[in-house]
Amino acid sequence: MTVLHLLKGLKRYEWRYHNILLLLASAAVAYYLFQADFVQRFIDGLGGLGYVGTFFVGAMFAYGFSTPVAIALLLLLGHSLNPLLIAAIGASGAMISDYLIFRFVRDKLSRDIMFLIKDLGLRLDGHRIRRWKPFIPLIAGFIIASPLPDELASALLGGIHFNPRKFLLYSYVFNFIGILLISSVGMAF
Repeated sequence: MTVLHLLKGLKRYEWRYHNILLLLASAAVAYYLFQADFVQRFIDGLGGLGYVGTFFVGAMFAYGFSTPVAIALLLLLGHSLNPLLIAAIGASGAMISDYLIFRFVRDKLSRDIMFLIKDLGLRLDGHRIRRWKPFIPLIAGFIIASPLPDELASALLGGIHFNPRKFLLYSYVFNFIGILLISSVGMAF
């Protein structure tokens, strides 16, 4: 059997829930990474990088596991830097992180979830989903601006196949608002 035949055989094989398992595995890896000393030293060094560090702190603001650390760093940065610039730069980093989550959910994870629902013999009531669809962007915007994990907002918007260009703008604006509020509180102290 040649390598080409082997690759064709692998292409036909589809593991139905690999994206769900990948999501769970990445959460476990993230948890253990945040326990490591070198990651703690990296995080401690971000505050001293000024506006360059703000971009990375903004990227951390989007992920549920690193949100508390990002909030603490945004408060510290707000004490010494301009909150408007912190929000503008940090929202860029958060937007990129949110977009990565959005694409994964929209393109991969939602398909796996539908397979799982079907395999479990469950059915979705399309009427109820359509009734809530107009409110999902508003709910997702609140989640993005708040310290809640942006993965949830990206999953909601990815699940309704929200337009990717609109998502980028949406993510930036709501992350800007959330980061501005947090860094402004840091300025007050």
